[in-house]
Amino acid sequence: MQEVHDAWYKIVARAWSDEAYKEELLKDPKAALQEMGVDTIGGQAVTMAGFNIKVVEDPNATAGDWHMVGKGMDATVIVSLPPKPSGSMSDSDLESVAGAGCCCSSSCCCCGTSTSEI
Repeated sequence: MQEVHDAWYKIVARAWSDEAYKEELLKDPKAALQEMGVDTIGGQAVTMAGFNIKVVEDPNATAGDWHMVGKGMDATVIVSLPPKPSGSMSDSDLESVAGAGCCCSSSCCCCGTSTSEI
């Protein structure tokens, strides 16, 4: 799952710097996620066909915030897109955000969940 977290930080950084990609992410999250490689984990193909995914802008979110609504095949994973930080960001600033990653040890310090919940 670390690869998914790393990819998400890159997705957030790209959405902050590329308005067209941000619109695609909000409109068609599966396609936008696949474009950034979230359809593979550890080199193995992962199907997102069985998942309902919705990305929403949330002014109070931090990268990595998500929750699930519903159960089983009717569940929707709602992923929050945090606001772009105020001020300008250089390419190296965006790269450092994109590479921030998540520790996700047995109890994640950044999102407070256990890895079995992620």
